[in-house]
Amino acid sequence: MPFLRTFRKYRFLCACFILLVPGCISQKDQNKSIPAIPMIDAHSQASKYLDLDDIIPLMDKAGVKRTLLSARRGLKWRKIAALARAHPDRITASVRSKGSHYRNNKPKYYRRLAKQIADPIFGAMAEIMIYHAEKRKGLAAEVDVYISEPQPHAAIQAARKKGWPIILHIEFASLPGDESAQKEFMNDFENFLKSQETHPVALTHLGQLDANQAASLLAKHKNLYLITSHANTWFTRESSQPWTVMVDGHELVPRWRKLVLAYPERFILAFDNVWQEHWGWFYINQARAWQKVFQSLPPEVAHAVAHKNAEKLWNLPPLGVR
Repeated sequence: MPFLRTFRKYRFLCACFILLVPGCISQKDQNKSIPAIPMIDAHSQASKYLDLDDIIPLMDKAGVKRTLLSARRGLKWRKIAALARAHPDRITASVRSKGSHYRNNKPKYYRRLAKQIADPIFGAMAEIMIYHAEKRKGLAAEVDVYISEPQPHAAIQAARKKGWPIILHIEFASLPGDESAQKEFMNDFENFLKSQETHPVALTHLGQLDANQAASLLAKHKNLYLITSHANTWFTRESSQPWTVMVDGHELVPRWRKLVLAYPERFILAFDNVWQEHWGWFYINQARAWQKVFQSLPPEVAHAVAHKNAEKLWNLPPLGVR
């Protein structure tokens, strides 16, 4: 029949047309068209070994709209201030406290802290080191100070005065000592949370807590927030440290997913790029993994963790608003 001959001749073109008709697009293609969730990196760092001109282009590739950035390893804090002034809609300068002067309680630490606090371009306090295990054979030295010691106390008080969240770096899974000593450390931390009342306190790297520990702390302390840096298999595969695995591949681990859904306002996205090699495809791949995680969550939860919680806590302009 002429009709069948004509159909066979043009069936390939007909198939292509059908695939383009709305409602006939495959689920895979539909997923590709889902708009990306805007992301804020609430804590990353730059050293003198990083070309600061690379940061914004890398953020663009990763889909990160704003980064709270601090100096480390020989980079002068004024370089961070200058970058934030040049890109006020992309970079929030974070006050650096850590370093050898901090560890050794030297006067220079307090002078540097005061100078940064006095510069109005700074809009956040970067992580305050409480316990940090040695890494890379001493390139990142061990830090072991009590929260009540003068060095962290000065940074904590400065953050409170500015109305900024207090970000603490405590690696609970790496703490030295026996079980009773570690329990005492946790008790001290909980007492600190109580002493801060309603002021927000955040733990970088989820504090190396497991999901059960996190659930207990979140239920008891309404001012506690957890920052997601280093808590994914892109990072843990490259490290011998006991970082928490919150994201396995492109999915939230079930126990952590349950917590995120229960406490969406208490989790804050961050990558904490530390070393020079972190600022590259390693960063971009983590961002892509998180983007897939966000696509799997209810929209209001995804937006809260990806950017809205950071906007609220650091009083940042909502993404998309100039």
